Amino acid sequence: MGGEGAMRRRMAALTLVLCLGLSGCAWKREEKNASLLGRAAELGEELVLLTVDGREVPAWRYLYWLRRCCGRLQEQYRAAGLQLDWNAPVEGGTLADYVKDQALADTALYATVENWADLHGCTLDEEDLAALESAWTEK
Repeated sequence: MGGEGAMRRRMAALTLVLCLGLSGCAWKREEKNASLLGRAAELGEELVLLTVDGREVPAWRYLYWLRRCCGRLQEQYRAAGLQLDWNAPVEGGTLADYVKDQALADTALYATVENWADLHGCTLDEEDLAALESAWTEK
């Protein structure tokens, strides 16, 4: 039974490291787009928009996820040959409301992953981050 518990802990740690690594790659790319998005939204990029379990999340991270969600939805509509209408009604509001809510959920998710990684001592060194960045840019 002890071996099974150790295996589960290792798998959980590996999952956290992977999630943290992927979010770490995304954070570097986020910073490139943050300035333009911050100016467009008239938000200071370091302004704390929300706090997730004590972790302050700056505006630029939310803006990054908002851009990603908008882009993903635009691509889906384009692929389906449909005209995108941000004011189209959907359950709970408009399509724009849906995308904002999704971006907020993604922002909170990645802040939670960072919190878990900190809690379990899962960190990436510079070599790990460089390898992940390299893998990310190859896509």
